[in-house]
Amino acid sequence: MRVSCKAPVRRPASPPGLPLIHAEYCGKPVAGRAVLLVLLFFSFTLCSCGYRVLSNQGAVSFSSMHVAGVQNRTHEPGLEDMLHQALVEELLIDRRVGLVDEKGADVLLESTVTGFMLRPTAESDSRVTQYEIELRGDFLLIDGKTGHKVMEIRNLQAPIRITFTVGSNVRDARVNQERAETIACRSLARELASRVLLN
Repeated sequence: MRVSCKAPVRRPASPPGLPLIHAEYCGKPVAGRAVLLVLLFFSFTLCSCGYRVLSNQGAVSFSSMHVAGVQNRTHEPGLEDMLHQALVEELLIDRRVGLVDEKGADVLLESTVTGFMLRPTAESDSRVTQYEIELRGDFLLIDGKTGHKVMEIRNLQAPIRITFTVGSNVRDARVNQERAETIACRSLARELASRVLLN
């Protein structure tokens, strides 16, 4: 199933006092000081875009999984750690599958961050004031006993649109970017978990 979201629209710079991070879900803006709670909103409203929320009902073909360390093939440092943590947290939500060491796992999950882009979406006085994050990854599920490929998902992209605002303070801009990257990693991990555990 696919989330139908509107194409990015060039936006004017945010006036003082407005949020420094912005997210859109199904084309609808989600903003405010509590923007990090967009993930909770995303969980409760998945049904509106044709997604199902992960639950402990139904059967999967494996009962244990090992989440291997994430490879980062981009020039943006730290994404591998953010995505690995997000994958572990999202997969733990579904109690049908336990996360174990590689030696005793039914399946192994190998993940690679393949794409990261900061796309300018707003400017003021010829200076970029807002960026959109694009995050993509490849994922491979391997049978822990035979080593055979169980599932492969390439070029998976975070389904929600995340933007963050930058100002003259470089330190604050970096903090806002890291927060936005964390949200993007969680969104990508949730999308991956839904495909692995529901398909």
